[in-house]
Amino acid sequence: PPRLLRRQRQMCIRDRECTASGVATIGQYANIGTVDTDQEVTDEDPSHYVGYEVGSIGDYVWFDADKDGIQDIGEDGVAGVTVNLHEGRSCDGEAMASMATDASGLYLFDELVAGAYCISFDLPAGYAFAPADQGADDGVDSDAPNSTVLLAEGQNDLSVDAGLVGGDVFFEKETDVDTETTFGFVFDGTQEVDLQSGESATFHVPGGTYSITELVVDGWELVNIICNDEAPEIEGSTVSLFVPAGGSVGCTFVNNEIQEPLGVIGDFVWNDTNENGIQDEGEPGIEGVTVELLDANTDALIIATTTDGNGIYVLGNVPAGSYYLQFTGPAGWEFTLVDQGSSDL
Repeated sequence: PPRLLRRQRQMCIRDRECTASGVATIGQYANIGTVDTDQEVTDEDPSHYVGYEVGSIGDYVWFDADKDGIQDIGEDGVAGVTVNLHEGRSCDGEAMASMATDASGLYLFDELVAGAYCISFDLPAGYAFAPADQGADDGVDSDAPNSTVLLAEGQNDLSVDAGLVGGDVFFEKETDVDTETTFGFVFDGTQEVDLQSGESATFHVPGGTYSITELVVDGWELVNIICNDEAPEIEGSTVSLFVPAGGSVGCTFVNNEIQEPLGVIGDFVWNDTNENGIQDEGEPGIEGVTVELLDANTDALIIATTTDGNGIYVLGNVPAGSYYLQFTGPAGWEFTLVDQGSSDL
């Protein structure tokens, strides 16, 4: 136990009253012996119990995922955190006892007599302490880094807790066009996240280095990764970031839609003066002829234009596909012969 009393030993001389006495915790003897001859009286002689009832101090170190200084459902305990017990109201000086939190984040100093104690928590690497004394319930708040306890006889104070916070890692998706495409990410090599354009994800983690990887999506290319970290390591679609305890770092992944090469259809409507269906030198173009491009499968109109003063027309930015052209000439004109000669020009 943290407080043990010395064994009392008293030698008695004839015709004198001798007393061996002391104060003990439960289970120890305090002896009073009276003799009238030479006899050694010790605290091991049969006597009666006069011990104190002992108490304890505990109890929990947890990862405060939302950084509010209050224990919430789903927030896990942190194992291996050193907790120190000091005698008196101050945590200065050497501790009278220390222990590490167990796998559940729990600790307990027991067999304590009444008195003043101070509990201190050693801050593990990668963490900061959560805000202390939040909310009205002292049983679920954080008391770190130090907390003084005035322990009454037999009291078990299981309200001395410590919340630990880490850092935030966030990442978001942007695209150059509106889309409902889902983009896959892997955080720290294990946790998969799906995001659409304009969406983001945040992870609250102990301080350290973490990776974010964007998975390949057909039809899209990753054109930029913009981070608020001063020195991110970027390799391909993976970025590695250092997250300080209590800090926040993250990146925006920018994707552009891969555009298929666009084509052009044209080009000439002319006055076939000799009516042979072939463009001959000197035959002039005709202005104002309507030219429409239609989908060969659905007959839907894709684009339309009219010939210029030289009879030229151009239908640009045409994606790959099957189409047909429809010409509407000015009143009084008829179409000439088709597919004449060996050249399509």
